[in-house]
Amino acid sequence: MPGQRFEGHNLEEAIDAAASALGVPRYQIVHKVVVEKRGFLGGLKRVVIDAHVDLEASEPPPPPPPVERAPRPAAADRPRPRQRSDRPERDRGGRGRGRGMGHSDRERPYERHSRWSEDDRPYHEEVPPQDEQSEGAAAVAKWVDDLFELAGFALEARTREDEEQILVTLYGRDGRLMVDRDGELLEAMQTIATKALRDKVTEKKIEFDCRGFKDARGERLRREARDAADLVRAEGGEQLLEAMNPAERRIVHLELKDDRDVMTVSRGDGFYKRVAIVARDEDPGPDPQES
Repeated sequence: MPGQRFEGHNLEEAIDAAASALGVPRYQIVHKVVVEKRGFLGGLKRVVIDAHVDLEASEPPPPPPPVERAPRPAAADRPRPRQRSDRPERDRGGRGRGRGMGHSDRERPYERHSRWSEDDRPYHEEVPPQDEQSEGAAAVAKWVDDLFELAGFALEARTREDEEQILVTLYGRDGRLMVDRDGELLEAMQTIATKALRDKVTEKKIEFDCRGFKDARGERLRREARDAADLVRAEGGEQLLEAMNPAERRIVHLELKDDRDVMTVSRGDGFYKRVAIVARDEDPGPDPQES
């Protein structure tokens, strides 16, 4: 049976929040990590746990006393660090001073070296030809390609657009980095591009996709929404999903829009909010469902 969900900037904070809310010591909290969100430059920025109480848990033994370290020797007694003149000169022949991107590399973007890639094996992927672009879509594509050139990513952009949005699809060896960690880097790219280009080169929404990530992500969110709805039907109460951006919340809202037993309610403030799934005959709280 699922427990209650608590969150913090790291696992210790989340466990502390659970212990405080449930009124028990930390060692009686049994938890499972359900969301581990990382920042753009790495490092955790949000952890959500599913927690319940185990009153029969034994209190752990106290930690051992800290080991006393021997005092450091005086500066005069420490060995002298090697100076630059002590080191053998390296052969610097053949090392260019530029960024190493020649004209032939631009013509074969997936065979050039990427500083982020795990290996140097050639990566082959069929890249579709670029359809005719509007001025705004062409400006978006150029901005993306220039950014990848500067960052050293082996990626190339193709755009499609409709009346509402410009979809930027990324191809190349480093696509695996874009979809890693639940698409964190892909989402960061989309956020940066929107900040830089929206209302400057286009008024349309700018969406990013790579390796079918958005379809897979949407299907997972729909499945989690249906599973949470089934729990609400069986056990009552509410189920609170992970924090999502507006496009992701819309997927959940639309999936359960016609459900006769449950409804969806957005909770929280700011760009990222959580979606609560509650029974239709209960008070959903102050936040209305988003359109």
